[in-house]
Amino acid sequence: MNKLEILNSYNALILQTYQQEEIKCLRGEKEDDYILNGKEILTWHSNTCSKITDENFNAFENIDNLLMCSDEIMFFTANLFLIKDFLNKPVLVKIGAKETFSFEQGLADKRFNMYCSIIFEKLYMFWSQIAQILKSYYIPDLENYKINFSIVMDKIRDKSNSANMAWLISFKENGYKTFNSKRKDIVHNKSFDTMLKYELIKSLDSPHIIDELIQYRDGLPDYFKNEIVNSLIGFEKTLNLINE
Repeated sequence: MNKLEILNSYNALILQTYQQEEIKCLRGEKEDDYILNGKEILTWHSNTCSKITDENFNAFENIDNLLMCSDEIMFFTANLFLIKDFLNKPVLVKIGAKETFSFEQGLADKRFNMYCSIIFEKLYMFWSQIAQILKSYYIPDLENYKINFSIVMDKIRDKSNSANMAWLISFKENGYKTFNSKRKDIVHNKSFDTMLKYELIKSLDSPHIIDELIQYRDGLPDYFKNEIVNSLIGFEKTLNLINE
């Protein structure tokens, strides 16, 4: 096969994985229908953002960023599902009279960990774009360098007592807090690959810790799949909140 045929074959695998794992992005179940729960999102987003008076807010850039981030999260999550069955696990070896574990990182492990780092970043970017909408509608005078989802939610949480606001607050205090703490560690301290690899090496004499690390790693495809669902709900809750 030539390079283009390989690329097309790879893309077919990705599309097949979307279907098998029932993963969808903001563009809709068919990827290009732009329908979310029966609503045409481009018109919905445009009509909602027309209520924003902040002259620094660009609705076209915002929806483009949201769509691209959603695509990227879905794409890299699909790659995790594709390669998860080829990940290496620590194996028990005997060195003299002592039994310990040995771990060898393969290509699938490196790619898996690389994609995980990317997804954590893309999730943060997606929710930062959600924060841009909320900030521009409720608190347009907030300095741009202070914009992230957590800060914005803390500042607007008293603006409404609706179910939409309640969901966003709950997510900020739970799901967002969880993945953002991991993202911060990846960005500021060490890559996800380095963290996982050295935690495994450091724990080769601790079977229970190894089991926990492997279970955590192997559960990440489904974890990110769930975060995709949260991102779509969050988009919907945000627009509904403004339209109240």
